[in-house]
Amino acid sequence: MPRTWSESWLYPSPRELRKGGDAVFVDRNLKGRLYEELDRHWVTVTGLVNANGRGPLGVPVCEIKLERIEPLPYAPLPDPYIHGVFRNDTSITIDLKLSSPSGYAYKLNVLPGEVTGAAVITKGSITASTRAGKLLAKGNLVPANSQRYFDAATRTYYYRIAPGNVELVSPTEAKAWKAAH
Repeated sequence: MPRTWSESWLYPSPRELRKGGDAVFVDRNLKGRLYEELDRHWVTVTGLVNANGRGPLGVPVCEIKLERIEPLPYAPLPDPYIHGVFRNDTSITIDLKLSSPSGYAYKLNVLPGEVTGAAVITKGSITASTRAGKLLAKGNLVPANSQRYFDAATRTYYYRIAPGNVELVSPTEAKAWKAAH
């Protein structure tokens, strides 16, 4: 039966993918191919099923030991997520912590002058700290009345991190970041 692939998980429907619901974990060679090009695509997976697997977080989950994955000739699902790209305008390596209202947090380590890849964000908060844990700046992700900073084509907000400041940046200004790197 066709399933939707998303970062090593198979979802039975677009609805389950959107809500992060029921899924089967696909155990693959971590040093092998990532299959990023199949994200949100309908696929057929062949492998050995372990109904008592432990998954990547050690929690009980059904998993498949990947033998083969093939894309199906259907259009991919639209990207439902909002992304954030962050530029470290400090002179030191910083840790960025992206938190959501549900308590989920994601941490990025960003070198001075570095522009991160796109990370999935939600309404929540961002904190920037030194590697030793000293707070440098904090702010809100996806704040109200921020549409002029939203790049609708890529579903992305851009942020500049400076000492004491997390600043939204226009997509036009952020394009210059990409050209400089």
